Amino acid sequence: MKTKSIALFVVLLIASACGAGAADNVNEALQKGLLEEEANHNLDAAIQAYQTVVNQFDNQRKIAATAVFRLAECYRKQGKTNEAVAQYQRVLQDFSDQSSLVGPSERMLASFGRGSGAGGSGPAGATAQTVTDPEELGLLKKEIDFAEQEIKTEDASFRNGKGGFADIVRSRKELLSLKRRLPENASNGAQTNLVGQQLQLVQQLLAEVKKQIEVGARAPGDEIPLQRELLGLQRELIAVSKGSASARVPADAESAAASDEETKEIQRL
Repeated sequence: MKTKSIALFVVLLIASACGAGAADNVNEALQKGLLEEEANHNLDAAIQAYQTVVNQFDNQRKIAATAVFRLAECYRKQGKTNEAVAQYQRVLQDFSDQSSLVGPSERMLASFGRGSGAGGSGPAGATAQTVTDPEELGLLKKEIDFAEQEIKTEDASFRNGKGGFADIVRSRKELLSLKRRLPENASNGAQTNLVGQQLQLVQQLLAEVKKQIEVGARAPGDEIPLQRELLGLQRELIAVSKGSASARVPADAESAAASDEETKEIQRL
């Protein structure tokens, strides 16, 4: 219900901003500014008119940025990872001034193991940067705790027949992406283990989608985004295992045990 309300609000904003009346007001304000500046030499009045134009432009940017972000969310919910990533990256590149949307876009890109630049369709490891700042590390650990709680909730729903396997896979991939940024998982060995688990999750989801396509529950082609994601993770696994990833601090011995437990849990599913 909340999502529908947000979507309706965005539609209403777009409709109001794109109306002919709004465009006329902007043009009139611009013409007034030029008149006051060049003909009347009233710079204060010109500044006020120009500021009206700037404010209208800022409002339109906010609307456009919101539309791009919601577009990314729609692609994400459809399982079209690469399309969603492209739109999240667009938010960061074209609307970096919209702080309320930049943060969520960055978090979603991190959950996909993708970067904010034009090369975001490449391997996931390029953005698995180790967090060393104490304050940011504390927030990261809290986010990991919430992610683990979310997985437990979705796992229980799945057992009761109320949740989908895709939701569990998505949450586990996000958790693994977050864990890749922990200092104790910064070594190539730990990164290889975590990427391998991400790879295994995508393989499981791809197999499930292919089964649904065979029985007519999904449309042919729905597996393509997962196949592309799988190739990206395979490239990343090769790069990390060969030690070509960015230099990282040594990992703690506990990371291997934690990764083994997650591997067992994935195999159980």
